[in-house]
Amino acid sequence: MGLACRMKGRTRLQDVVGTVLTMAPEVRSKDYDEKVDVWGVGMCLYMSAVCMDPWFNPADFSPMEEDQILEALDDPNLKLNYHEKRWNLKPQDVRDLVEALLVVDPTQRPRARQIMSTNKWLQRNGTTVEKMARFHIWLSGCF
Repeated sequence: MGLACRMKGRTRLQDVVGTVLTMAPEVRSKDYDEKVDVWGVGMCLYMSAVCMDPWFNPADFSPMEEDQILEALDDPNLKLNYHEKRWNLKPQDVRDLVEALLVVDPTQRPRARQIMSTNKWLQRNGTTVEKMARFHIWLSGCF
């Protein structure tokens, strides 16, 4: 989330940049657009909600190494891990929002505007920056 550029029209980007923990899978293919930011926000919300990232071994909850995460990002059948015990403590609408943002196939991942206008939690709680900041503070109560 620390890199930015101005995109004109339907510009496609090719540089492999960013933080591995929040990197969208399509960045590795060197052909992506602004939907990588939707993925990045989804990863940040995921980590804020349950105080962990989805990059862990489900058998023993051991964290993945960076090379394992990159390998997972390259897998066309990527399925993110959800620590059910932690997610069960959150409202379903929060998980629905995270899952809507973390759609692996970028052609199926919604644009930010679509999420803002259709997500139940955002509709119920508003979409102002102030309310989004309160949402983040609420989610990150574990810090």
